[in-house]
Amino acid sequence: MLRTRPGTLRQREIVLLAFPFSDQRERKRRPALVVSNDAYNQKADDCVVAAITSVLKDEPFSVTITNDDLEEGSLLKESRIRVDKLFTIEQTMIEGSVGLVNKEVFTNVKERLFTVF
Repeated sequence: MLRTRPGTLRQREIVLLAFPFSDQRERKRRPALVVSNDAYNQKADDCVVAAITSVLKDEPFSVTITNDDLEEGSLLKESRIRVDKLFTIEQTMIEGSVGLVNKEVFTNVKERLFTVF
């Protein structure tokens, strides 16, 4: 796993976050895709990410990814980027980086994102 520091995140990067359970006592590590642009990521304390899941049911607002879709790193299994599950997080919550999706996949993510709005 690649480590990342606040201000060094790249758009298209797949990162790992510790998501809290609803009772706030425990956390589970989950992947997410950085969708905020590089200029924003360098200046802000936060970043905008899209959730990634390994549940592969066909969802209209998601993009399937495999290791073939990465320029760097690797996934444990085929996954889906949930463009309908966006959130803002502090960059300090990011535990590390596991990869970088290619430009074609990110273009697809942006196109799907526009269908949500």
